[in-house]
Amino acid sequence: MILYNIRLLPELSGGISAEHGYLEIQAGKIKMVSAAKLTVIPANAINCHGMTLLPGFFDLHTHLDLLSFSTDCQGEPFEMLVKSAKQANRYLEHGFTTVRICGSQYRISQYVKEMVEQGSINGPRILSAGKILGTSAKEKNSGIDELDYFQDGPWAFVRAARKEFAYGADFIKIYASGSAFNPTGIPLNPIMTNEEISAAVRAATEANSYVAAHAHADQAIRDCIECGVRTVEHGTYMSQATLNLLMRALDCFWIPTLSAMFVSQTEPNERQFWLNRLQPMLEQTSNILNQAYEAGAMLGFGTDSAPNGKQYASGIEFQYRQKYAKMKNIDILLQATKNSAAIVGFAGEKGELKVSYDADLVLIDGNPAENLSVLSHQPKSVWKGGKLVYSN
Repeated sequence: MILYNIRLLPELSGGISAEHGYLEIQAGKIKMVSAAKLTVIPANAINCHGMTLLPGFFDLHTHLDLLSFSTDCQGEPFEMLVKSAKQANRYLEHGFTTVRICGSQYRISQYVKEMVEQGSINGPRILSAGKILGTSAKEKNSGIDELDYFQDGPWAFVRAARKEFAYGADFIKIYASGSAFNPTGIPLNPIMTNEEISAAVRAATEANSYVAAHAHADQAIRDCIECGVRTVEHGTYMSQATLNLLMRALDCFWIPTLSAMFVSQTEPNERQFWLNRLQPMLEQTSNILNQAYEAGAMLGFGTDSAPNGKQYASGIEFQYRQKYAKMKNIDILLQATKNSAAIVGFAGEKGELKVSYDADLVLIDGNPAENLSVLSHQPKSVWKGGKLVYSN
């Protein structure tokens, strides 16, 4: 199959820039990327009418079953599985062909991943953490206790991590600091010891994997970097000194989630509560994130959101990184593709339009390198492994 009359951005296409180029797909891989205008049109070719072709997007921090629907089915694992399976397809509708589920009740994301891989349902490639590992200091979790393990001490974390890998987890997620989304949470406080963090890292290393750490508090972020976690999630109150430490680390990366601080509530009192809680966090994160960006940090792309929410429908994470962290459009696109692919071990396979790479593709009506607002609506078409999985 050939996609022709496509715009190619050189930063994402191996240096190839084109307004009317073409890309050939064979056996789920990219066979050819060319800036040339196709003169002889094969029967299986698709005219893309000058639209922009991008690699499939990555969301390295999302929750398939936690944020995707109301709490009316909490405690009903089979109902949640059915709804989660249906929800998985919605990632593709927004161009996200690879997602990392950072915590899942009843380990539902593992089962949804199996269903996608077996071809039973349509969905993105899923990397799943299963349940989240936290300590007894973790705040009461408002009726979603099936999301977390609560334990204390290094060996308890080793056992819990090993159990998650036994159930099929791709990586381990820990709570290193208090939560922002629990109204009683204290995100400024670290809630794990270095010994506990190191124990989780040790267990993950045994399984040839890594740890992702929920960390708002500066001390928690620093502890995680020093103990060997691979990804710091959120990073809200990171200081300049901790950022300097992160920049020196060779295998630790920051996954900011600005769109998680988007307030969608319309009920006045509830809306005001969340504005008071989240707006300062958004401003704090954006300031240090801009410093990290200007310093050349390799940043991943995460939303801490779900594809049925306004964050996805309006492309809030793309917009907020531009608006609040003052990033260039092309760099945001790199974070959502090439950078994120490398962070989770897909360098050389995904995240760019290059020969032999997986044909995970997103066709956008407009040029997001010039106008990022074109990502505030659904793409024209999406391919995963060369297969058309969404068309608008």
